[in-house]
Amino acid sequence: MRILFLTGIYYIVTALPEVREKRQTKCPSDGQFLCPDGVCIDEIHLCDGYGDCWDEIFLPPEQRTNVTSDETASLCINRRCPKFTFQCAYGACIDQEKKCDGFPDCYDKSDEDEELCRQHLDVKYLSGGSNGTCEVFSSPNLILNCTIAGYPVSCNIPSNKGTRMVMRCKNGFHKQFYNSFTVETICLENGNWSPRPRDDCTVCGRRYRIGDYTPLISYAQNTNYLEYPWHAGLYEIEESKTTYLCGGSIIHPKAILTAAHCVYNEVTHTLAEKKYVIAVGKYNSSWDYKDPLEERLQVKKVHVTEYYLGLKNRYEQDIAVLELDHEIQFHTAVSAVCINWENDLNLHLKPSALGTVVGWGNTEKNVTSDILRIAKLRFYDFRECRDNAEKDFETFITPDKICAGLGNDTIVQKGDSGGGLTFPRLTEKNKEENYIYGVVSIKDQSSNKLAAFTKVTEYLNWLEQILNSIINQDLIRHKISRGRA
Repeated sequence: MRILFLTGIYYIVTALPEVREKRQTKCPSDGQFLCPDGVCIDEIHLCDGYGDCWDEIFLPPEQRTNVTSDETASLCINRRCPKFTFQCAYGACIDQEKKCDGFPDCYDKSDEDEELCRQHLDVKYLSGGSNGTCEVFSSPNLILNCTIAGYPVSCNIPSNKGTRMVMRCKNGFHKQFYNSFTVETICLENGNWSPRPRDDCTVCGRRYRIGDYTPLISYAQNTNYLEYPWHAGLYEIEESKTTYLCGGSIIHPKAILTAAHCVYNEVTHTLAEKKYVIAVGKYNSSWDYKDPLEERLQVKKVHVTEYYLGLKNRYEQDIAVLELDHEIQFHTAVSAVCINWENDLNLHLKPSALGTVVGWGNTEKNVTSDILRIAKLRFYDFRECRDNAEKDFETFITPDKICAGLGNDTIVQKGDSGGGLTFPRLTEKNKEENYIYGVVSIKDQSSNKLAAFTKVTEYLNWLEQILNSIINQDLIRHKISRGRA
């Protein structure tokens, strides 16, 4: 019996620090834009509604006019925006859902033009109660919990001074961009909430296109282009060569969920110094082919659990978060998968439920697939998984694993490691949301009956700590950037 380590080899990662030193006169890489202050930004950030160049950083404050050269009409006016976006007056493209959401996302604020936005917002916020109380804040996308002096109180009535309100996105939504997905605000003596609450939740787990597929993988069905917008590819950069390693899932604009064994050295039992890059919005596995909506981001840091030891500990805790050097540009065709933060397995994982895995793993010809493929696999819980596993493989079914398979050749293969096992749920409005419950970990190479997946809900506290850490690092920088708009 041989254990198949689904990447095939061991890989390591390093942080790629962001360099902002003295002024440059030329950008070191193709696909970059030189700002007047000498900073190079990726061209993907041109005309996106955000001012990334600090054109006037060397001028005294009284001489600054809040001009940013990456968001000008001369640069952006001739851009063609995708159909799922809104075009700002000066030409930039932002997500269609951001139009008239109560917050300016275009650099010129044209997405919040009074004439354009005659409809009422879904979010209701009433500030500054006349008697020193804070008025009620409500949103259909948020779960609100209020306390005062540690005791629960209603959020549906005006709040007294000192009331703390914790806001969390409901299942099916996640926090976008710079805010923590769990936010706390406090009622001040002057009758205002601080910080001012707002609904920053956006949908997750929505497929870009819907189709019906037969449950295959080695003999797999191809997905539609960008149908699974949360899937990401992990690549290793070595000298002039870039090689595909593993799959992953977008869980935040700066975070990819994958398997720890993709970034672990079994010889040294450490994360070694290699350069990694992530590709999202990608359909073709080849690094030499860039898809129309593809975005490439460097891995800044890798987070694994404290006790991950690879094979030495039977691949228990085989889960990792890849922190990116900048935020993914979200739109309809590139977005995050849902996470069940309530840890309710009964929400989706019914007996014999079919989950979905997508990836560029090996085909029936034992070569990496050129295009993204899909498999529908039956869910097995921990007990059922061990009962159906080959005897020698059973020891690798650790308590943090779930299994999936169909008992035939339909199974994940080398190259599928790190990808997500997702299960759908229909909302009250009959919209499909896909939740990630497993990360592709290992399989018995001598059998194609089933594979083991790291159970995501076992690591919710760990994931929340990492995501909040990532978010808090960028909070000040984003506030400064927004303040210039």
